[in-house]
Amino acid sequence: MRSRVIGLFIGLSLGGCAAIAVSPAQLTRPPPTDVRIVSAPDNGPDLSVAVPTWVLALVTAGLCIITARIAKAALADASRLRRESLQREVNTAAHKVAATAERVGQLAASVPKEGGRLSGIKTSGKSETASPAIQAAAHDRASRTRVMKDHALQVITSPPTDSDQLASAQRRLDEHLVQLDVMKEAISAELDSVARDIASAEQTQRRLTIEVGHCNKLIFVLGQMLTALESIQMALFEEPATKRGRPPEWSEIGALVGAPIDTPGFTLDEYAFLLQDEDPSDLAPELLGRIYHAEANYRHLLSRLNDRSQLWHQYNEIRATPQFLRGEAALAEIGTTTALTARLKELTRWLAEDLPESIQTFKTLFQPLYAVLNAKYPGKRFIKLWPTNDPTAPHL
Repeated sequence: MRSRVIGLFIGLSLGGCAAIAVSPAQLTRPPPTDVRIVSAPDNGPDLSVAVPTWVLALVTAGLCIITARIAKAALADASRLRRESLQREVNTAAHKVAATAERVGQLAASVPKEGGRLSGIKTSGKSETASPAIQAAAHDRASRTRVMKDHALQVITSPPTDSDQLASAQRRLDEHLVQLDVMKEAISAELDSVARDIASAEQTQRRLTIEVGHCNKLIFVLGQMLTALESIQMALFEEPATKRGRPPEWSEIGALVGAPIDTPGFTLDEYAFLLQDEDPSDLAPELLGRIYHAEANYRHLLSRLNDRSQLWHQYNEIRATPQFLRGEAALAEIGTTTALTARLKELTRWLAEDLPESIQTFKTLFQPLYAVLNAKYPGKRFIKLWPTNDPTAPHL
């Protein structure tokens, strides 16, 4: 509507100017005294009015002045509207930058927190740590987001009024938005990287917990075997020798009551993880071979011990029978007794030779076993089956 009014006034002013415009040829003519304006029809009464020329010129000049003032006001109004629109745009951009900087700053601050969570996970005796470059970049980004947020809040609280200042603020806020988008993508990638590191460290920690548990089980089983062998040695040979003051004869060693029939044992696949190290100086393969060999000998010793106990009971039954028999039956029983006697002597001799050797073998396993485990799992603790001040304990 305002533009139409402006156009109407401009048209009237131009028409008035054209009505009084004169050419150089007309300057020689005598000036007219008046202008007749006819507003009646041909057959109607004469309503014409004579208007002096100076009046028309005055009206035209007034219209030009009014038109110029209206145009000036319109231009000022348009400039004000553009400035207000730009102020609204700048204010909207400033709010967006402040909110985005807050969110991106929180993301950047979460990177060191996730790094601290990663450092709380211990694997192989040391804590995992996030990349120092990632940590430094996160601190730098958090600082930059605070600067951007402060600038945006300053624009909101003290908005510029000049058009050039508004345009400059708009450009800077647009740059902030682009930088915040780039930082957000980078921080998200870093958080994903730290999350993968945390998942890997937790998986490694669970694996190490299981492996250390198996190693403690191995120490415990070996300790059980050594204790059982020492108890057998004590019951069969050392206690009778202490009572008699000399090594006992085979016939003075009876069946061992309560001897273990089987052992918890272990299988090769349970400790295959100890063989994964490709370091040629790793002692685990050789040590595991010694452990499996000692465990196999332990099983043979138990088998011989139980065989001897059964033969001893048969020997006692048969030994009491011949005094009530006569003839061939008595001779047959005597032959059986002789065979049992030879077998008992043989088993007793084997046990007397193999028990001390097997006990010594088991005792020599613990020191290298602890050394291997401490090297493979630094910082982890393993069970101690004997007090350190026990003189009879294996050298640990």
